[in-house]
Amino acid sequence: MALHSLNTLLTFPEQVAWWGLDDNQGLVALDIIGTNDGSLVNAPTWNNNGKIGGSLSFDGIDDYVEISDDDALDFGTGDFSISVWVKTSDQSGTDLILDKRVESSGPVQG
Repeated sequence: MALHSLNTLLTFPEQVAWWGLDDNQGLVALDIIGTNDGSLVNAPTWNNNGKIGGSLSFDGIDDYVEISDDDALDFGTGDFSISVWVKTSDQSGTDLILDKRVESSGPVQG
């Protein structure tokens, strides 16, 4: 069996963002579909040892990628899909994968 690199970008007409997180450098997570690049906060680490491409490693404490608010990222009330590959070293407790919230109007909603 051979392992081949996926070089073709698969997109869908309604797709609004794609953060591959395999840029392997810098302080920005590039959105290769739109204009919603993310800022790396608290120094997550680039890892280029993946089976396909690279990744970001988070410390599980305070590392994250922050994406500015954009109407294109509002879920609304219709159907939506989110896809993510996650490898964890700690399976206890609860971890946050995605968070979208309104913080300026009383209690956090999200």
